[in-house]
Amino acid sequence: MRRAVELAELAGLDPLTRCNAFLNLGEVLRTQGKYGEVERLARRVAELAEQANLDALTRCHAVYSLGEVLRDQGQHDVAEQEARPPPPGQMGPARRN
Repeated sequence: MRRAVELAELAGLDPLTRCNAFLNLGEVLRTQGKYGEVERLARRVAELAEQANLDALTRCHAVYSLGEVLRDQGQHDVAEQEARPPPPGQMGPARRN
Protein backbone atom coordinates (compact mmCIF):
# COMPACT_ATOMS: atom_id res chain seq x y z
CA MET A 1 0.00 0.00 0.00
CA ARG A 2 2.85 2.38 0.72
CA ARG A 3 4.13 1.80 -2.79
CA ALA A 4 0.69 2.60 -4.23
CA VAL A 5 0.70 5.90 -2.36
CA GLU A 6 4.21 6.69 -3.59
CA LEU A 7 3.27 5.90 -7.18
CA ALA A 8 0.08 7.98 -6.98
CA GLU A 9 2.12 10.94 -5.78
CA LEU A 10 5.00 10.49 -8.23
CA ALA A 11 2.64 10.13 -11.18
CA GLY A 12 0.74 13.23 -10.11
CA LEU A 13 -2.53 11.35 -10.20
CA ASP A 14 -5.74 13.28 -9.61
CA PRO A 15 -6.63 14.26 -6.02
CA LEU A 16 -9.44 11.71 -5.71
CA THR A 17 -7.14 8.82 -6.62
CA ARG A 18 -4.50 10.07 -4.19
CA CYS A 19 -7.09 10.45 -1.42
CA ASN A 20 -8.27 6.89 -1.99
CA ALA A 21 -4.70 5.58 -1.89
CA PHE A 22 -4.04 7.43 1.39
CA LEU A 23 -7.30 6.21 2.93
CA ASN A 24 -6.57 2.60 1.97
CA LEU A 25 -3.08 2.80 3.45
CA GLY A 26 -4.59 4.36 6.56
CA GLU A 27 -6.93 1.40 6.98
CA VAL A 28 -4.03 -1.05 6.80
CA LEU A 29 -1.99 0.95 9.30
CA ARG A 30 -4.99 1.31 11.61
CA THR A 31 -5.34 -2.47 11.84
CA GLN A 32 -1.66 -2.54 12.81
CA GLY A 33 -2.26 0.00 15.59
CA LYS A 34 -0.09 2.70 13.99
CA TYR A 35 -2.47 5.45 15.02
CA GLY A 36 -0.06 8.38 14.85
CA GLU A 37 0.76 7.62 11.24
CA VAL A 38 -2.91 7.06 10.43
CA GLU A 39 -3.81 10.41 11.97
CA ARG A 40 -1.21 12.19 9.83
CA LEU A 41 -2.55 10.47 6.70
CA ALA A 42 -6.18 11.26 7.60
CA ARG A 43 -5.36 14.93 8.15
CA ARG A 44 -3.53 15.00 4.84
CA VAL A 45 -6.51 13.43 3.05
CA ALA A 46 -8.96 15.85 4.65
CA GLU A 47 -6.79 18.80 3.61
CA LEU A 48 -6.30 17.50 0.07
CA ALA A 49 -10.01 16.76 -0.36
CA GLU A 50 -10.92 20.27 0.79
CA GLN A 51 -8.22 22.03 -1.26
CA ALA A 52 -9.20 20.12 -4.39
CA ASN A 53 -12.88 20.77 -3.66
CA LEU A 54 -13.64 17.08 -4.05
CA ASP A 55 -17.19 15.79 -3.79
CA ALA A 56 -18.97 15.85 -0.44
CA LEU A 57 -18.82 12.07 -0.03
CA THR A 58 -15.02 12.04 -0.29
CA ARG A 59 -14.67 14.97 2.12
CA CYS A 60 -17.03 13.25 4.59
CA HIS A 61 -15.08 10.00 4.32
CA ALA A 62 -11.86 11.87 5.05
CA VAL A 63 -13.29 13.54 8.16
CA TYR A 64 -14.89 10.26 9.28
CA SER A 65 -11.53 8.46 8.97
CA LEU A 66 -9.86 11.17 11.02
CA GLY A 67 -12.58 10.89 13.65
CA GLU A 68 -12.15 7.12 13.84
CA VAL A 69 -8.42 7.28 14.49
CA LEU A 70 -8.84 10.06 17.04
CA ARG A 71 -11.46 7.93 18.79
CA ASP A 72 -9.10 4.95 18.71
CA GLN A 73 -6.53 7.12 20.50
CA GLY A 74 -9.07 8.26 23.09
CA GLN A 75 -9.06 11.85 21.79
CA HIS A 76 -12.83 12.25 21.84
CA ASP A 77 -12.83 16.03 22.32
CA VAL A 78 -10.46 16.53 19.39
CA ALA A 79 -12.57 14.19 17.23
CA GLU A 80 -15.66 16.23 18.03
CA GLN A 81 -13.90 19.48 17.11
CA GLU A 82 -12.63 18.05 13.82
CA ALA A 83 -16.10 16.83 12.88
CA ARG A 84 -17.72 20.25 13.25
CA PRO A 85 -18.37 22.10 10.01
CA PRO A 86 -16.51 25.37 9.51
CA PRO A 87 -18.35 28.59 10.38
CA PRO A 88 -20.57 30.05 7.63
CA GLY A 89 -18.54 31.87 5.03
CA GLN A 90 -15.42 29.76 5.61
CA MET A 91 -16.60 26.69 3.73
CA GLY A 92 -15.45 26.23 0.15
CA PRO A 93 -17.96 26.19 -2.68
CA ALA A 94 -20.09 23.08 -2.89
CA ARG A 95 -19.32 20.73 -5.72
CA ARG A 96 -21.94 18.66 -7.37
CA ASN A 97 -21.33 15.06 -8.37
